[in-house]
Amino acid sequence: MRDHEMKEAAEARASQEDPIVMYLIVHESLNMSIGKTAAQCAHASSMLMIEYFDLKTDSSKLHKKIVSDVSYQCEEGVYPECDLDKKNYAEMSRKLSIYGEWMKSSFRKVVLRASDKEWERLKEEFKDSSLIVRDAGLTEVAQGSETVIGLWPMRKSQVSKTVRRLQVLK
Repeated sequence: MRDHEMKEAAEARASQEDPIVMYLIVHESLNMSIGKTAAQCAHASSMLMIEYFDLKTDSSKLHKKIVSDVSYQCEEGVYPECDLDKKNYAEMSRKLSIYGEWMKSSFRKVVLRASDKEWERLKEEFKDSSLIVRDAGLTEVAQGSETVIGLWPMRKSQVSKTVRRLQVLK
């Protein structure tokens, strides 16, 4: 969204019926300062952006492989690796599409907090669609501490009950 400061852009963001949101979930029991928390959330957001660009590159390579390789011009079930590549490509395309739409629409983020019990539940539930920021241990928390879970952008209506139950970080 290049003209995000324009009045029309602000009105468009405010009127979104089902916005796309990136959820950043802070590990509450670490008691990080405001600055440390902000830095860890920035790490999560940046890491998701890097993952997006890596996925774009991988998706492009896989697409070329599927389209150009004669063995990939196959019937479903005949070449299992073909089916797997097509499934992976479809999932990559879906993720790229929602992220791209999120970047064009609003960059909306919600920062939530999770207790230790909620944290473990989230790690299990989102093991394939999230990333976890692990701290280097240079300042406030021990090396390797899991500070923030970053969830791939999703429509607000598609967020799980686990995430809906979490409180906004204040």
